[in-house]
Amino acid sequence: GIVRNRYGEWISGFNKYLWSSSVFDGKLWVILDGLTILINWGYNNVLIQSNSLEAVKDLQDSPLEGSNSALTRRIQQMLSRFSRWSIIHISREDNQDVDKLVKMVHERRHGVQLFEDLPFGGRV
Repeated sequence: GIVRNRYGEWISGFNKYLWSSSVFDGKLWVILDGLTILINWGYNNVLIQSNSLEAVKDLQDSPLEGSNSALTRRIQQMLSRFSRWSIIHISREDNQDVDKLVKMVHERRHGVQLFEDLPFGGRV
């Protein structure tokens, strides 16, 4: 995941090895980890952009207590801590920086790896 400010500038990035979870669960874990970071840093507003239309629809359409996914319920509970939040679908092409961070997961650790500096070239 990548955390950017309101102007689209790099603040931080993160990645995490997820054993053998589904792609859908992997997308939800990225959102959950990103929200955790933002809450810990004291942010009040968040715009989530995901290239997983399935994850976006799941979070938009599932009632808080009615989701079958524990990850979805946890994310929705975390979202309730923000003053304002929104989630939108973006194309894979517009999400290339996140894909680069995913490919950087070499060590199979359980924790989140946080990148304070941009670890690759390209836009910030």
